[in-house]
Amino acid sequence: MEAPPAESTVTVETYLEEELLRDRKHEYWGGTVLRLPDSSVAHNVITGNIAMTLYPQLRGGPCHLYILELKVWLSSGSKDYLLYPDLVVTREPYEPKSYWLRQPEVVVEVLAPATEERDRREKYWAYRSADSLEEYVLVAQDKREVTVFRKADNWQPEIVTASEAALELRSLNVSLPLAAIYEGVKV
Repeated sequence: MEAPPAESTVTVETYLEEELLRDRKHEYWGGTVLRLPDSSVAHNVITGNIAMTLYPQLRGGPCHLYILELKVWLSSGSKDYLLYPDLVVTREPYEPKSYWLRQPEVVVEVLAPATEERDRREKYWAYRSADSLEEYVLVAQDKREVTVFRKADNWQPEIVTASEAALELRSLNVSLPLAAIYEGVKV
């Protein structure tokens, strides 16, 4: 039995150059490049619902909301990670020509079958390497369930499932009703 071929290591500089030319998104995991799968309609509706509910509450304040297409660049030890969260909130100054952020305050990932395990484990640990991160949110798309991890609560999970409940983003002092997050999605 032959061993599988060794994964080639790509420099972060090469990844950044090639990513600008690709028509599909890829994440960078310390030298390994992983293609992101397509998103479902439910995934897109939920992401849009969160953005539309969150943006009016942030408008005019010090925070910026970004969705889907902007990378978060994290460094942990000697490794770099460039990840595409579904939504990210930051207080980083607006930099119109940048393709990434370095100081996420809140990261939201809408879970998909192909990425849920990575979102719950590897991304959870990678995002926590950012000193600026206050809350990490995982949103199920196949059931009404939102899990939030907060630095202030020592990263203990809080799971919100009740239809009349709301996701509280304490670091931003905002509330997102689950009814608004899942509007138009059959779960």
